[in-house]
Amino acid sequence: MWHTLAVHFPASAAIVVLALVAWLKRKVIEAGVKALTNVVNDRFWKYVRTKASVVSHSNERKYKGTFDDFGKSRADEWFVTLGHDDVETKIRVSEARLFFGIPMRTLVEVDTEVTPDRTTEVIRRVRVLNVLRVA
Repeated sequence: MWHTLAVHFPASAAIVVLALVAWLKRKVIEAGVKALTNVVNDRFWKYVRTKASVVSHSNERKYKGTFDDFGKSRADEWFVTLGHDDVETKIRVSEARLFFGIPMRTLVEVDTEVTPDRTTEVIRRVRVLNVLRVA
């Protein structure tokens, strides 16, 4: 009878050891896959956040160029024209009183804020960079 016990005990021990090794391998593989998934997930979302941060959700705009003209297009709407590198930019603004004292062909920087209805812009600041003098 001890003969059957001697044969079955090592076989049972081997099965237990193999089951333990298989369980440990499963846990190690699971932990490795989880760590790799976390790293890939973190890198992906970091990439998405950096690319998405380029898009500005602000209503503020900045223009720079030579002040060419301003006038009224309708009763309640003004426009300001700036030129830079042979490109003319016409800005629809709610009022242009900040440009009344600025001579034409003056290099200016204009900070504006888009109105909620997105039809016009409100001038927040006009900075005169260089006044061109005609001799």
